[in-house]
Amino acid sequence: MEQLTKEIKYYLDSKVWVTKKIRMAAAERRQRWSTWVKGALAFLAILDTVLSVISSTTNYGGTVSTICSVIVMGIAFIVTGDVFQEQANNYRDAYHDLEMLTIKFETLIRQSEFDNCKRSEIEVKFDNLKVEYTNILSKYINQTGRDYNLFNEKNKKK
Repeated sequence: MEQLTKEIKYYLDSKVWVTKKIRMAAAERRQRWSTWVKGALAFLAILDTVLSVISSTTNYGGTVSTICSVIVMGIAFIVTGDVFQEQANNYRDAYHDLEMLTIKFETLIRQSEFDNCKRSEIEVKFDNLKVEYTNILSKYINQTGRDYNLFNEKNKKK
């Protein structure tokens, strides 16, 4: 039974916990990007307005104002879809589900260590939790390779 408990702990630590942490960091990063893009859009819209006023009263600012207008339009398309916020929400939902799964794994570990459950019962529950983990992964968009690499860089053993 001790070997099975180790296997469950390993699965929890190497799969569920890692995926949860990657998605938490990805959600935070996407939220930051969403805020930054909205701030950039507001700044450029104000700048465009100021340059439009300047260009209407002087000969300066027309070209810069046109460039700003094009940039504002491009950022507006991004913000309208709010891709970053949508991704952040998706990752947040995923790591909440993974947190609930973590609790189930921890309960199973306690059962395998202390309860008088049969090994076969623990194995069935473990298999069911692995299926639930796979279902959670398929329910949400996957994090990017960059998210995974950033997690590995941040959590490198020294």
